[in-house]
Amino acid sequence: NVSAQVDSDVSDVGEKQIVHMGEKLSEENFVESSGVELVIHSPLLRARQTSLGMLGCMTASSTDDSIEEKRAASVSRVAETALLLEKKPAEWTPMYFGQFKQRISDFEAWLGNQPEETIAIVGHSQYFKAMLGLPDKFGNCEVWKVDFSAPPPREETSEETMIEIPSGCWLNL
Repeated sequence: NVSAQVDSDVSDVGEKQIVHMGEKLSEENFVESSGVELVIHSPLLRARQTSLGMLGCMTASSTDDSIEEKRAASVSRVAETALLLEKKPAEWTPMYFGQFKQRISDFEAWLGNQPEETIAIVGHSQYFKAMLGLPDKFGNCEVWKVDFSAPPPREETSEETMIEIPSGCWLNL
């Protein structure tokens, strides 16, 4: 899905979904009542827009000085990481799928080293499908609660490592 790699604005349909979910989350005072301390998002524009529209949080732009960080009052930190990028075209092939799994593993290790307890993550559905071992991907603008424990350091073996999902981790799509 090469179009998934294009750093484009959300579609008109996506914008409506973000507004709708953002209103619901705002009505429920989601960010504050859930105790979200850290919001992390993919660097792709559509993830940044989703994070801002749903959670009121987005990092400053590294390419446009006029776009400053926005943060909900109760959130102590907003960050972005390329580890959350959508699955790259090459990563769909068996030959490079290991690189995708390694990127997920690196993100889980990074996540486990953060001092915050409750984290909202805004990313891409194929990424979360692989990270959580789900049979289907999430829909657009869905909010899921996932309890996460940082995985132990990986040993070099040929066996698959089971991942225990972290406590207090919110996945926002």
